[in-house]
Amino acid sequence: MLRISNIPKEKFMDKKIASVREGLTWLDRELGEQRDMIEIQNVMKQKFEDRFHVHLRSGSLTGKEIEFTNSLLPRYYSNEWVYR
Repeated sequence: MLRISNIPKEKFMDKKIASVREGLTWLDRELGEQRDMIEIQNVMKQKFEDRFHVHLRSGSLTGKEIEFTNSLLPRYYSNEWVYR
C-alpha cells in the first residue's frame, strides 16, 4: 500500500504523522478481521442501491465505453500523470 500510494512525504510531515503507514487505512485494519472480497462487493452494491434508490445490474461495457476508456489510457499511463 505504501509503495504504490505515491504520497509526498512532506504532506504527512505537515500533519505531524510519524509515518505514512499511520496516515493510511484499509478494510482489514478497520474491521479488525479479514473479509471475503465478494461479501464486501455485495454489501457495497446493496448500500449504493439503497442510498441512491437505484438497481445495479452486471453487464459488459458497450463499444462506445470501451472506445472512450481506450482514449483516456495514454493520459493516465503517461509519466506526467503518474509522477506529477
